[in-house]
Order: sequence, then C-alpha cells, then structure tokens
Amino acid sequence: MNHCPQTRKLNVPMTQIGSKSARLVLYGNRESGHSYKVRLMLVVAGIPHSYQSVDLSVPRAERPEPFRSLAKFGEVPVLISQGRALVQSDAILGFLANDIGRFGAESKARWQRTQEWLFWEANRLGLCLPHLRFARHFSPAGYNDGTLQWLRARYDADITRLDDEF
Repeated sequence: MNHCPQTRKLNVPMTQIGSKSARLVLYGNRESGHSYKVRLMLVVAGIPHSYQSVDLSVPRAERPEPFRSLAKFGEVPVLISQGRALVQSDAILGFLANDIGRFGAESKARWQRTQEWLFWEANRLGLCLPHLRFARHFSPAGYNDGTLQWLRARYDADITRLDDEF
C-alpha cells in the first residue's frame, strides 16, 4: 500500500533558490550522510528546491525556528513539501520516488525491492558507515576499544554484499 501522498507539481519551475515561496525546502547539514542522500536525489532528479543548513553543533532545543518546530525528531533531513514536514531520509526518498515515478517506483514490484534495500541500508550501512566516518574525520585517535575495527569489518562485509547484488 502506498502511504506517500502524490504531489504531481514537483517539476513546476520554482522561484529562485532560497526564496520563501519555494515549493520544496530541504533542511540538512553537509556533514550528515542522511541529508546527503536526500539532496543527491533532488539534484540528480532535477527537482528544484531550496536548502537550509542546520548547525548540528547547536543543542536540539536551541536550534532555530522554523526547523525546531518542523523536525519531529530534531534531526536532519527534513523536507517541506506543500507545507508538510517529512522526516527520516529513507521515508523522504520513498516519498520523492513515488511522487516522480522513478528511482525504484516505476512499478509495484520494483518499489517492493527498492523498499527492501532502503530498509537493509538503514539497518546495515546506516549503522556502521556514519560512525566509521565520524571516527575517521572527527576523532583522529579513533575508538581504541575495538569499535573502529568492528565498524570497518561490518562496513566491508555490507558493501561487499551490496556490490554482489548489483
């Protein structure tokens, strides 16, 4: 069953990026892989949108409005579509795919397979890759208790599984 509302006006030209009258607004952060996934889909699909950067170093309760009121979990990404806030990257990707009928939403069978992989990714790569990236870039000493090695081993196994599929 499709739980994503259909919004067939995504390809209508918008006003200049950053305008308050833009139809789609993505709240994200350049360090967030989840924000990156959504922004990448919007750009690759040629879907006009504006982008609002959210400083994740600011405590959630102190992040600026309207982000704080729109972000159900206080996290990025948040996509505003026709006044409705959509949260969680894979849910947003599903909404966009269904809306434009691409990226796995071309048929029911293909959408089923796409959802399986999105949920797999959230459970597998979505667990280890962001933590591995954080440890490498923001914690140069890494995790000394074997966590970094565990994350790397899990990532290697998961990316091999993904490569084998395609």
